[in-house]
Amino acid sequence: MYEYDFGDGWDHHLELVDISTHTFDDALPKIIGGEYACPPEDCGGTYGYRGLKEVLMSPKHPEYKSTKVWVGPKFDPMVCDFNSIQQGLGKLKRLIDKYEKGFY
Repeated sequence: MYEYDFGDGWDHHLELVDISTHTFDDALPKIIGGEYACPPEDCGGTYGYRGLKEVLMSPKHPEYKSTKVWVGPKFDPMVCDFNSIQQGLGKLKRLIDKYEKGFY
């Protein structure tokens, strides 16, 4: 188990399913799957995120407009943004490469 953001109590369960011995043409690390959006920072932990999703799924909710402004117009809790995640993994790859080369 991996705990993210000690104050809000996000627990992530990771499972190694297989180790591949195949060669890859793609840059690694690479996202291969996922569901839903990553919760925005400081949304109040699991309970706060549940409430945030309820508001965003109800356009007539009194807090809908202010919540939408806070999370941004493109945020959809039901959509996993693979492109954004892969961009972040690309940055991670560059850091790994830099580290492996001795920061030269």
